[in-house]
Amino acid sequence: EEAEEVFESDGLMRDLRMTFDPDLYDEQDGTFDREALLEQVIDQWHDAYQPDEEEYEWVVSPTEAYLVSWLGGAPLIWVTRSAYATPCRQCSPCVPGAGDLDSPGSHDELSLALCPPPTRVDYADLGYHEVFHVGPTGQLLESIYKDHTHADT
Repeated sequence: EEAEEVFESDGLMRDLRMTFDPDLYDEQDGTFDREALLEQVIDQWHDAYQPDEEEYEWVVSPTEAYLVSWLGGAPLIWVTRSAYATPCRQCSPCVPGAGDLDSPGSHDELSLALCPPPTRVDYADLGYHEVFHVGPTGQLLESIYKDHTHADT
């Protein structure tokens, strides 16, 4: 039978459950094989270790800012301020309201998400169907780019 202990988080780990091999315990003298136990603890700690990942913000102007963060180890680039928006699919429920700029589409079927300005990216290269200029309160002011090769726009 395996023994299980719960160790408190020290800020670097969430609750860590460790399972110890019962063969490491010598019932005759009531001790563990220290070397093998230490190796097992280190292996399990490395598997469970989840550091608090850094976030980096780049504020270009009062109307343009980006954030680099990680979700489950995957790096993400967020457009946190922009005067431009494009229709795209929503991200997973883990990030409510966020749009996936790698999944552009038509305005009729998708949600709008902030996107970089035309001075930073080529909308055609990214496959964007349409890009709107957005006012300071989030209202759509005008379409500034439209790809007419897509039949659904």
